[in-house]
Amino acid sequence: MNFLEGVQRLRMECGVEGLTGPVSVTNQTGEMLELVTWYNSAYEDILNLHKNWRFMQEEFSFNTIASVSTYTATGVNITDLGEWMTDDTRVYLLQADEQRIEYMPWAQFKESTQIGTIQTGRPSLYSVKPDNSLIFWPTPDTEYTVVGEYYKKPEQMDIADASEPVFPSQYHMIIVWRALIYYGAGLAALEKHAFGQAEYTRLRRSLEFSQLPRITWGAPLA
Repeated sequence: MNFLEGVQRLRMECGVEGLTGPVSVTNQTGEMLELVTWYNSAYEDILNLHKNWRFMQEEFSFNTIASVSTYTATGVNITDLGEWMTDDTRVYLLQADEQRIEYMPWAQFKESTQIGTIQTGRPSLYSVKPDNSLIFWPTPDTEYTVVGEYYKKPEQMDIADASEPVFPSQYHMIIVWRALIYYGAGLAALEKHAFGQAEYTRLRRSLEFSQLPRITWGAPLA
């Protein structure tokens, strides 16, 4: 369901009298603009429910520079960073020698590695600084390849008819139901609000079950 199809379905669910369409999500005014705005706000709300949605994961790869320990997201061509994933970052000189490097929280990393002369070599530790940049220790002594994953930052869809949500198509109606809650609240349409809330809650649970990491249990202590 693309942006236009979603807003058309929202208009139908709202039961807006005397209106058809819209024929586009661009250049709208009045009630149609409200529907477009509610729909896109609802989409952003859903993305913001959890920072660790599976559909918001993205891979990255970049090369280090000799004698440079710190790398910003934009400096390695990542423009949509929300949060680094720190459970499986790897470094290699040749792909055959690819190895995981250990993540260390910034305060501990700073205390352990940033005092006195900083070593150079193949990175074995890394951290995320308060400004969200990556820092490696030892400081790379040559060009290594770093690979890993990050969570993209939540953003509204581009205002274009063909724009589509980033999550699987079987859950696209969750946006309609969330937007219907906006409609019901804004126009004091209690029945629409209640119906939207019920359908939204039902579909949200399915989306969360499908797109959030599974809880795993460790081995017994004894």
